[in-house]
Amino acid sequence: REALETIYTFCGGASWTMSSGWMDPTRKYCSWDGVRCSIAGDVIGITLRSNGLSGNFPTKTVLEGVPTLQSLDLDGNTVKFDFDGIASAQNLEILDLSHTDLEFIEGIGTAPALKNVYLSSNNLRGPFPMEIFQLNNLSRLSLDFNSLTGTIPGQISSLNNLQFLAIHDNKFSGNIPDEIGELNGLFFLLLQANSLTGPIPNTLESLENLRYLDLSFQTGTGGMGLTGNLPAFATLANLKRFDVNSNNLDGSIPDDFLRDTQVDGFENVDLSKNKLTGKVPAVLKKFQVSQYDVTDNQISGVEAALCDNSLGGAVAAYGCDAVLCPAGKYNKLGRQLDQDDCKNCPENPYFGATSCGNEAISSSSPTATTDPNFDQKTVLSAFYDALNGDGWTERDNWKDASMSPCE
Repeated sequence: REALETIYTFCGGASWTMSSGWMDPTRKYCSWDGVRCSIAGDVIGITLRSNGLSGNFPTKTVLEGVPTLQSLDLDGNTVKFDFDGIASAQNLEILDLSHTDLEFIEGIGTAPALKNVYLSSNNLRGPFPMEIFQLNNLSRLSLDFNSLTGTIPGQISSLNNLQFLAIHDNKFSGNIPDEIGELNGLFFLLLQANSLTGPIPNTLESLENLRYLDLSFQTGTGGMGLTGNLPAFATLANLKRFDVNSNNLDGSIPDDFLRDTQVDGFENVDLSKNKLTGKVPAVLKKFQVSQYDVTDNQISGVEAALCDNSLGGAVAAYGCDAVLCPAGKYNKLGRQLDQDDCKNCPENPYFGATSCGNEAISSSSPTATTDPNFDQKTVLSAFYDALNGDGWTERDNWKDASMSPCE
């Protein structure tokens, strides 16, 4: 109890958004807002997300005073957090310090049990924090929306249990390390909006459990982005989303591209804004035409199988134009999915143009607004916060950035 009370004292408890029960001598601490206990009455979770905490979080006092703690969530509070004493947190598996203006994580490598570490949207700078590689049990790592620089270390392969890796929206440069292909349990690989260069490693094709792969927007700072040929990723049966838009990939789209990817639950594949050539292959026929985007490349044609009226929808209505506007034409989507038909533009030599001559290309930006689930996620997140989602009996995956709202 005393350890919990230091949080209230040191972190401006009187100004918290929710503080029912705190510092009330008549209330058991297991009934305090944000405190979760085991059946035996031991504190196993502290969740004070976006609750108005400020000041210095008493890390050592809390972790030593609550040795049974398994989860600590301070996301969305402007607290100062250091890792002094975290080595004593023998049972701490989940640590969420996202949106806390965190600047340093020295000492995190001494936390023996950490499995899920969320450090998104902070002020972390400099190279990839090597202490992370001391966390042998790590399953989920979020370092996105920071200002990390340099290359992604090949030592990433030492995190044998990693299932989720989000290091997007940083300033990483250099090649994607081949060693990432050794992370056989990886479900999510999110590297978008950095300044990565070179080819997509063929080793990524061995990640048979991969659901989400996002390597898009590597040219946002004016660099070359990813180059070379597009691997086929033919055997990734479980893939749900594949995004490499806004790079400089060239060559043709492989005839066996995403060959074994299951249609059920598939969301989209985005190959737009590259330098891909040749025809759009028939292998994409299994997907809805709205689920794949190959616009703004150097495409010279569309395989006839993709234009079959039996596919229904926009293809039945507009034929091949639903896949890509032909050479010599364009519209804002680069294809006709509604009544906005493909307009004449004789100077466009390739299929799928979204602009004509000097007309500005409809730009996309590496933000949440490019995500088709963005509006839904925002509304659902607000719903969760407004109705005290942290206190719900069932709240699995709510506010989990890695999950689709439908999962």
